[in-house]
Amino acid sequence: SGRLVLDAAGDVRLGDNARIDLAGREITLFDVKRYSWGGDLLMSSRDGDISAAAGSVIDISARYNRGGGIDVSAMAAGAGRVDMLGMIKGGASGLYDAGGTLVPYDAGQFTVRARTLTDFAALNERLNSGELYGARRFQIGQGDLVVSDEVKAREVQIVLDGGTLTVNGRIDASGNQV
Repeated sequence: SGRLVLDAAGDVRLGDNARIDLAGREITLFDVKRYSWGGDLLMSSRDGDISAAAGSVIDISARYNRGGGIDVSAMAAGAGRVDMLGMIKGGASGLYDAGGTLVPYDAGQFTVRARTLTDFAALNERLNSGELYGARRFQIGQGDLVVSDEVKAREVQIVLDGGTLTVNGRIDASGNQV
């Protein structure tokens, strides 16, 4: 759990060996086990790009609690490219009592605001592999985007500030608490 903020005037780069572990933890208090929620990662660049190499791992998952959130922001003119190639884990497990009804914990959330986003489809496939199904929010400043069948989350927002958005498939917002 926890919160990590990576804020730079220039680029933010996670190398192949980067491991950001904000996953929820099991905590034992005497003879009782409790579980913390997944943590939050905020990465922002005022005048540069943000990238995570293919070997990097970001973990905001949780057991028996809600997943965390990742917020990536790089909107600078002449820069602002976001390239998230690494593994991103955001699953959640377990149920909680919401006033007499058992409800599953929410999986992790991913929000990106970028001037340009590298390989939207591949990024969403990695988010699917990491079970990050809570929310996906995309704001892309320039360029066109074609969405096929790769987007799956309880909440989906896709905004293009300067381009054409084409949905050429199914955006999957099925599941609990949609």
